[in-house]
Amino acid sequence: FLQAEDGIRDVERSRGLGDVYKRQEKPMASASKEAEELTRIAKGKGTTLMVAHTFMYNTAFRKMKELVKNGEIGEVVYLNFQRRGLGPIRKDVNSLWDLAPHDISMLIDIVGMPKRVIAKGRGYIKSDREDVVFVIAEFKDGTMANIHTSWLDPYKIRTATIVGSKKMVVFDDVSNEKIRVFDKGVEFDNASSYGEFKDVVRDGDIIIPKIPGGEPLKIECEHFMECINDSKPPISDGENGTDVVKFLEAAQRSLGTGEWETVGE
Repeated sequence: FLQAEDGIRDVERSRGLGDVYKRQEKPMASASKEAEELTRIAKGKGTTLMVAHTFMYNTAFRKMKELVKNGEIGEVVYLNFQRRGLGPIRKDVNSLWDLAPHDISMLIDIVGMPKRVIAKGRGYIKSDREDVVFVIAEFKDGTMANIHTSWLDPYKIRTATIVGSKKMVVFDDVSNEKIRVFDKGVEFDNASSYGEFKDVVRDGDIIIPKIPGGEPLKIECEHFMECINDSKPPISDGENGTDVVKFLEAAQRSLGTGEWETVGE
């Protein structure tokens, strides 16, 4: 979304991009330099630039983020995102660029930008376009995250799992029970008077918190209008959109090199 059409037209004229930014919701652009340029133009014209990372406005995701931020699940140990199903098959991009932007936007919103990523993928339908991709992200504090995208899976799966030192939380977008909190974990206990320790698996209750209603797309659009009226930056602003593209670029480079790639370079 861009509040003023002249901002888009400036980009179109300067880069010969046609109407791509009017049609494209996510990712924000196909290159971080273009995303940075859009952000610069929007700021220069005093307009509101907002990227349609709709899952950031999903009330279930907001609940999951709240559980992390208020410390209920403890310190984040690792995160796992799965976005897979049988098609639809894209002809212009691979499954990474098609499916991962939503998960990357959620990941960054919760724990920030990773230090580096490594990606592995394979094109089984067409060898020059990966329809299955696995991405591992590593953060400065040692936290790890995994993102799995696929067009070749028998079930439609849209899940985000966060494992904490105290509890675990799962966001399942295709389930009626969007959020489940698992009071599970592994603890260490003094096993004897000799100072030996043993690990104890704690298997507690499963809590299904009440999630406020609301269509994510409607919440997103209302937020956009609020940001325009109040002159405040959106949650998914240009910087956020640019970070997602930088993550995608690093993962795409890794698909080619097979090595760890620094995010943002």
